[in-house]
Amino acid sequence: TAPGAQLALGNDYLAKKDYASAMTWFRKAAEKGNGAAENNVGWLYEKGWGVNQDYAEAFKWFVKGANHNDPYAQNNLGRLYFEGN
Repeated sequence: TAPGAQLALGNDYLAKKDYASAMTWFRKAAEKGNGAAENNVGWLYEKGWGVNQDYAEAFKWFVKGANHNDPYAQNNLGRLYFEGN
């Protein structure tokens, strides 16, 4: 399955508030280097939705997304720094 389709499935589950399923699909796309999916994995870790809240793990995924030029990951990474998380 293409990372874009996996990202779309993750977004569908996110909209339904099925965070565990969203994480599953975001991770699949993220493992293929999809920056938006990497950002979304980080976001779920930051919020603690579908996983235990973990700022260090969120940071790791935001860095990956930022390195893949995802502007949301870049913003979220900066926000973590700003908030001291």
